[in-house]
Amino acid sequence: MRLAALIVSAMLWASATAAQEPALPLGDIARKAGQDRAAAKRATKVYTNASLTPDPQATLSEGHWRGRANTLRVQIEDFQKRLDVLRRPSVRSEAAEARNAAAVARLQLNLDRVMQQWTELEEAADVAKVPTEWLDPHPPQNSR
Repeated sequence: MRLAALIVSAMLWASATAAQEPALPLGDIARKAGQDRAAAKRATKVYTNASLTPDPQATLSEGHWRGRANTLRVQIEDFQKRLDVLRRPSVRSEAAEARNAAAVARLQLNLDRVMQQWTELEEAADVAKVPTEWLDPHPPQNSR
């Protein structure tokens, strides 16, 4: 019984001393909360258009776009002319026809590759918001 009374009194004494610790004044609590908010604001990164780096494609000049378009256009026209010549009907041996068919297939693959590059150029120009006049005149469509 004495042990129980001793335990109860120790618990009461511990809770009483804990309750007697001085509380922080309200002004100190508000000041600390303000400092915490200020620290949290500094840690947040805000992205704006001014803080973003410019797109490297956007800095390309009109001359670049016109030059690239002209290079591809010349290649496309060259491949198409060569294909037209090879596709003309003529009297040839079977071996010559086989070589001709292989050359046509090879040229057609090259033409398809350059046409794909033209499509990619148009898409890149669209993303970079380049005026379409910079790519004009457009090459003739691939005729098989």
